[in-house]
Amino acid sequence: MDRGVVRSRSARFVTAGLAAVCAAVFYGAVGSQIVPTAQRHDFLNLYTGAILARAGDFRHMHDPARQLEIEREFVPDLPALVPFVRPAVYAKVLEPLAAMPLQRAFWVWVAIQIVILGLCWTWAARRFGPSGLVWSALFLPTAYGIANGQDCAMMLAMMIVAYELAEREHPGASGFAIGLTLIKFHLLLLFPLAMLLSRRWRMLAGYSAAAIFVIASSLALGGWGGLVEYAGLLQRKDIERLSPSPEMMSNIHAIVWNFGTETRGVMAALAGVAAAIALAAAWKAPLWRWFAAATAGSLLAAPHVYGYDAAVLLAPILFAIHRAESKLLRTAAMAVALPCVFWLPAAGRPWAMGPGVAILVFLIAVGRESWSVLIREPVKNAGEDRRIFPPGARAAMRADPAAPAPRCARAAPAPRSSRLRSPG
Repeated sequence: MDRGVVRSRSARFVTAGLAAVCAAVFYGAVGSQIVPTAQRHDFLNLYTGAILARAGDFRHMHDPARQLEIEREFVPDLPALVPFVRPAVYAKVLEPLAAMPLQRAFWVWVAIQIVILGLCWTWAARRFGPSGLVWSALFLPTAYGIANGQDCAMMLAMMIVAYELAEREHPGASGFAIGLTLIKFHLLLLFPLAMLLSRRWRMLAGYSAAAIFVIASSLALGGWGGLVEYAGLLQRKDIERLSPSPEMMSNIHAIVWNFGTETRGVMAALAGVAAAIALAAAWKAPLWRWFAAATAGSLLAAPHVYGYDAAVLLAPILFAIHRAESKLLRTAAMAVALPCVFWLPAAGRPWAMGPGVAILVFLIAVGRESWSVLIREPVKNAGEDRRIFPPGARAAMRADPAAPAPRCARAAPAPRSSRLRSPG
């Protein structure tokens, strides 16, 4: 490779690296203002799950009274329960955090998430070059989630691993990786439907195996009573922090809330529309667009999605920016990647619906490109083979493309408009 090209590429990577460092420093400064709240809220519930797992009390893992009792041991003036709503098996994974005091466990957890995010950025830089690194660094949900003590970087890493495995023709392992995201089960529920619709049977088998693993492990730890208690906790309506501030979510429900139409029927209908668009966009789509449609549709249709949950969209956004054919999809992907979109909820109604609207536009753009490709393909291939074969001959040729065409084949007659009239 020419030395000038190498120097130019190295210079672009250095510039992108400096931009990523600046973004990290800025988000770190902003995130430091969130840390005190995170230790009393988002991370506190994960730490509570770890404490219960270390005590071996899986049977009461999802007992609201037991959780509140533990949380007030660490935050005596806690006004209300911050419920731990993950499966019991995930609490077992978090158990080592309980060996440390709350503050030290928080910083260890944040460090783990930062390392994972760094690996995701490295993947983006290697896959898409300097621009991939810059867009990854700009993407707010990952930084916001880490500052809040969330595990969004880990969820993003699972989706990247799943994509890489699928692209390398390991669909079963890819499905298993997607299935492991069931530790946050409500977030990506359209994936099994997309697998079914696209006939990705081996991927669906891997996903099912992961689902069985998560359920069976939780059942082994907490017993049937623990699963029943878990289901009961998720249906509680009297726990304010189970689903606070619905108007600030990053889903299609937030759009309804910001318009003041909190009708369940309307929200269910819109969620169904988002799911239908996603599944239609994923049908016969290439792998990257299939992942983009299933991810965006799942986020929109899910009833409980906050800004940091959108971290799983980073990989689809990068693929759309660098691979999309249409300018609309590239622009929509760039819009979702801009940090200002996920800061809009801080402005209150109606601006709080900004993330949900941006993700919806992105999904529609994915669907538009998928459908336009499907419409173009038949037109492109319409005149390629106009020969006429006897019944069943075309099916035999598709089964064995190397076989010679049947002798009885003849050319199709030309369209009437193109026939030349004989002289005289």
